[in-house]
Formats: sequence, structure tokens, C-alpha cells
Amino acid sequence: MASLSNDVSVSSAEGFANLDMPLFLLDVLLLSVIRMSRVCHLV
Repeated sequence: MASLSNDVSVSSAEGFANLDMPLFLLDVLLLSVIRMSRVCHLV
């Protein structure tokens, strides 16, 4: 059972990593845009 649970956790972790990479890049882009807009508002 332990090996089975480990396999499931690893497979789910890999799936989440594959799904989160584009989302992570989108979050970084959104944060950079928000920071730039804040800087523009301050200026």
C-alpha cells in the first residue's frame, strides 16, 4: 500500500507541475503588469 500511495503522489505531483507551469508564467506576467501599472500611477 505504501508503494501504491507513493506512485499516486508522484504521478499527481508531476501532473500538477505540468499544469502549473503555464499558470505560473501567467501569474508572473500578471504581477509584472500590475507592478508596471502601479509604477505608472505613482509617476
